[in-house]
Amino acid sequence: MPTYITTMPVPHTPAERVIQKFGNARDVARALSLAADKGLIDRAHVRTPATIYKWTWPTERGGTGGRIPASAVPALRIAGRLVGVLIRTEDLVSP
Repeated sequence: MPTYITTMPVPHTPAERVIQKFGNARDVARALSLAADKGLIDRAHVRTPATIYKWTWPTERGGTGGRIPASAVPALRIAGRLVGVLIRTEDLVSP
């Protein structure tokens, strides 16, 4: 019987890379919420999964074209550390 190997698609944008590191947009939102609950970030930095997913959309559709808003980066790094996700500078730079 043949063995099939499935892999995740290679993320091309910073938003796709960071979301994939957490698992999915809902996991990013949960990590941000957890960080806010612990007082590590301001509650204003918590985002919904829909908002996080929109970072992957093209700008013509109301997204950010794959870029993560600069205002979200510090909170993402803190939330990532809290749940064991390392977000490197390379993850945040467009190819």
